[in-house]
Amino acid sequence: PVGRHDHVVEVARRLLDDGYFVNPVSFPAVPLSETGIRFTQTLHHDDDVLIRFLETFAAALRDVRGEPDVVVDLREP
Repeated sequence: PVGRHDHVVEVARRLLDDGYFVNPVSFPAVPLSETGIRFTQTLHHDDDVLIRFLETFAAALRDVRGEPDVVVDLREP
């Protein structure tokens, strides 16, 4: 879950601004405490695209929540 309604809307806006087509999911579609981001993965999305999306999503979520930056390398060694 992303958290508050205003957080999920802001994270979705940032992802859209970065070129990712996503939809925020909030109450009444899900319980108040379980807001999230809906996206679709297809065969046209390779590992690099998915990793960039996850990194962008994580950074936006941390920024919106006011959490410190954490660097996590999702690529295999």
